Amino acid sequence: MLSQNHLKSIYYTLIHPHLSYGLVIWGSAYKTHIHRLEILQKKAVRCITNSNYNAPTDGLFQKLNILPLEKLYKLETAKLMFLSQRRELPSTLLKLFVTNTEIHKHNTRHQLKTHQLVSRSFIHNAPHIWYDVPPHIKNMKTVGSFCTKMKMLLQQR
Repeated sequence: MLSQNHLKSIYYTLIHPHLSYGLVIWGSAYKTHIHRLEILQKKAVRCITNSNYNAPTDGLFQKLNILPLEKLYKLETAKLMFLSQRRELPSTLLKLFVTNTEIHKHNTRHQLKTHQLVSRSFIHNAPHIWYDVPPHIKNMKTVGSFCTKMKMLLQQR
């Protein structure tokens, strides 16, 4: 009964906030814990496009301009690192991401990179995701333009 635009609006109103809330924290959990959410997101995308229950969703996500959960995690984590690099996070969060030069004064090739800590956490994953962001996107002036370019990049991958 509703158009695809209305269904997409309902998705962004009712489903997307639940997926994105705290995603930077819980998004690095093991795949077995996240798998059920991915299935529910795929069901929603199939419902919006009126596709079969077993239709492949890669093209549907791209058609609707919606990021799958894994790519949404990368976007949110890259956004956190963008804000960290610009020193626009609260001071308690800024302390989580320190460069190697703040740990030691040795002249190494990785001295300007973010120091990596605990594995399987966003503190560990965030620098890895940030290193994969091309320099022309890292140097965007605003968070909005960064997110737009990063989302376009993730949709192409």
